[in-house]
Amino acid sequence: MLRSARRVRAALVIALSTLIVLAFAGALPTRPALGSSSAQSSPDTVLVTLAATAEDLDAASPGVPFGGIVIQITLENRSGRDIANLEVRSQVPAGTLVAAAGIGALGTHPGAVDGATIRWSGVAIKNGDRLPPLLYRLAPAQGTDGAAVFRRSTIQPEITWTQPGSGRAPSPTLPLLGIWGEGGVRRTVLPTLLTIFTRERPDTLSVALDVAVRAGSRDEDDTTWGGSHWLEHAHFLGTEKRPTNQGVTAPIDNVGGQWNAGTSREWTDYYKFVPAEHFDLALEITADQLLNSTFPADAFDRERRVVFEELKRNADDPSRRASDAFYRAVWQVSPLRRDAGGFVDTVASIPIETILAYRTQRYVTGNIRQPPSRRDGPQN
Repeated sequence: MLRSARRVRAALVIALSTLIVLAFAGALPTRPALGSSSAQSSPDTVLVTLAATAEDLDAASPGVPFGGIVIQITLENRSGRDIANLEVRSQVPAGTLVAAAGIGALGTHPGAVDGATIRWSGVAIKNGDRLPPLLYRLAPAQGTDGAAVFRRSTIQPEITWTQPGSGRAPSPTLPLLGIWGEGGVRRTVLPTLLTIFTRERPDTLSVALDVAVRAGSRDEDDTTWGGSHWLEHAHFLGTEKRPTNQGVTAPIDNVGGQWNAGTSREWTDYYKFVPAEHFDLALEITADQLLNSTFPADAFDRERRVVFEELKRNADDPSRRASDAFYRAVWQVSPLRRDAGGFVDTVASIPIETILAYRTQRYVTGNIRQPPSRRDGPQN
């Protein structure tokens, strides 16, 4: 991006999920407006939020000798009417067992386990209310490899009711891939399909927030090559509330924080690293950038020259040139062969309207999440 600060946040703190949910739930563009998704929830139904939290394998709970994963199902009634006789049925993946369950807390109203399903029945929820979370702890069965079981497991509960009339709530899918053995890591999927990874580190005084979008050079074509990187820069040009670059970045600088962004072959990400007491500020500014950037045409066009200078520096870097040549040799036909960031001539030829249309296609909640820690040649 625009600064030389490096990514010191990787091993520090990942933001608290509750605050992220408050900022983004119902705020970012959803797939029906900008794409399509069978899991997308209407605002006039029961909204389903799913989460999975990995337990520490070295400090397993009593009765769970091999550690586990706690599944959390949260329901919010936005149907416009009170609902009764609601039933929630959720998966118990093969090779696992339910070590504990409950509503609000493990051990309270544990539901009924029937083979591959856990079920809660007779639930009532008033219009506008949110139920305490339905919880159950999954542990690998004796003699089963937890890593193998949870690598292929997904959770997608079935939520139905019969009063005042029959109904069904659309539910997102929650993959358990990637959190087994990562004690304290939580994967949350919101009704909008925004995916959040969180990890609380109470021993630190700083907090890091990173939002990644599946928009990189592999998603571009001949008319948009290099546009993901240029678009990344443009998200720092100003918003309706903060109409200048300084308005976006100075508040983070003023609290001793760091900000940056990067574009790779497979994603674009935006991060903030601040003292913990300023997390709300970092979250609010990041949300403002993603939701309310104004992309003023003159500034957007001038930003090309900043991108050109970065591309020229890359061309003068032997290791960068060698790695790009290697990727092109390995990926002969894959879209991954496109250099992250493109070239001066490809970026120069992109109309602003074209790259904003690309943003409309790629910057949707089902494409937005925290990125993996390893990076493929990021453009900064």
